[in-house]
Amino acid sequence: MQQFHSLSLSLFTGIHFELCYADLIISSDSRIHCIQTSHSLSIVGKSRGLVLSSGCNNSIQIRSPHEVQCVSLMLGLSHVQAKQSIQDFPRLLLHRAYGRRLGKTLFDVQTQETEEDEATR
Repeated sequence: MQQFHSLSLSLFTGIHFELCYADLIISSDSRIHCIQTSHSLSIVGKSRGLVLSSGCNNSIQIRSPHEVQCVSLMLGLSHVQAKQSIQDFPRLLLHRAYGRRLGKTLFDVQTQETEEDEATR
């Protein structure tokens, strides 16, 4: 039960989990492990924060986004969740990482006085 609490807490704080679909292709043992991991994540977090990536070692294991979406159905995701885990969540993570790299920034907005404003004073 502690494991489920920590998973749900991490999903609440915005942590994403990555599943590599290459594990589904390589061997049956890794396929079983990947499916079990996916189902435990879907039970706890309703498949929120799940990112599907290739994790491939060679180019022959890379699949098209449509094939990955079909494979994600085997992992218990709907079409909408599969699209989010392939397209939306990775984009969100990249934007967050870019913002984190910039750090905290302050903006100072000032108005520029034109010659007409100075003449009226």
